[in-house]
Amino acid sequence: MTSSRAGAARICGEQDCDERTNRPSHPLCYQHYLAFQNDDIDECPNHPGVYKPSQYDVCRICYSQRQQPAQSTRTTERQQPQDNSLGWNRQAMPEVKAVAQKAIEAVEMARRNLSQHAEACVNHESNTIQFLIMPILSGLGWDAYDPEQVRSEYKPAGKQRFRQSIAVDIALLEKGVPKVFIEAKRLDREHTPEYDDQLAKYASHLDDGIAVLTNGRYWQIFAVANGDLVFRRTVDVAGDDAESVAIELNTDIGKESIGDADGKVARSSPVQRQAGPATAPRLPSSEVIAENLKQYRQIEARRRNKPAYTIFSNETIDLIAAHQPTDLRQLGGISGVGRATLSYHGGAILKIVRDATGL
Repeated sequence: MTSSRAGAARICGEQDCDERTNRPSHPLCYQHYLAFQNDDIDECPNHPGVYKPSQYDVCRICYSQRQQPAQSTRTTERQQPQDNSLGWNRQAMPEVKAVAQKAIEAVEMARRNLSQHAEACVNHESNTIQFLIMPILSGLGWDAYDPEQVRSEYKPAGKQRFRQSIAVDIALLEKGVPKVFIEAKRLDREHTPEYDDQLAKYASHLDDGIAVLTNGRYWQIFAVANGDLVFRRTVDVAGDDAESVAIELNTDIGKESIGDADGKVARSSPVQRQAGPATAPRLPSSEVIAENLKQYRQIEARRRNKPAYTIFSNETIDLIAAHQPTDLRQLGGISGVGRATLSYHGGAILKIVRDATGL
């Protein structure tokens, strides 16, 4: 028997939302109703009750109808290969660099182990490290038997949290100084935001370098600048040809590449403006701040799989750029910056302001 409440709830009219609303007078869920009040989303002129981000003139339905003739001659989205990465695969940032034959052979070995010893790596994290991670690190020039280069269960000096020492699964060191932190998970583990938070805690004890989150097959690589994470790329060991995989991994965590760690962080960060010609005019600091905050917001939205305006709105970005806060107290006094924004993004926002103003 059909419930008497069937049909009472409807899907929110915002184009990317799956929430339901029981309010007949409002076609939006509560979150997107607030966004509508802030002019972050608008109703589509062609489809009443369907909402779109304010920066677009039509909703996704209209856009699909516009593109329909062009799509008839190419593969549609539904025909694309299914993503079975369990959340590990993320958009890569291409960069090319030479690689030694030893690194290519190491990737090929890891691929063979993925094929022949996957069951062992599913059951034990230690096997994932032994069969998949360590062979690649050796191929990239790291000596696993030299404690001045590679250490397991590395504990940053003098760092305690809740009376327990923080222990990183693998630390890669240059002359005894940690340059890369690697957090390993079992091969079958699905990626979760908690893993990102765990890696961020570890990275807070790494001034500058690289942080890696991996289940042996998927390597999520982050640059670390002053303890803050900046996503660079995901490398799928079983994805492209072995040489391409080796080049990408060597670019970020190869032993020879780590010597240029400061330059790597500067190149990888989306909030760093690339140097232009000597005669190129510089934007005022407020415009630089606004531009870099929007880039940061886009990366965070993609990482959390949320609409960009849920990170912070355009109005909030304009206020931050205008006031240029120098500490968390000043930042918290800006309209649109709540406790959650301060907790998750406060440090990154202040860094963007400092980089633009030179303070």
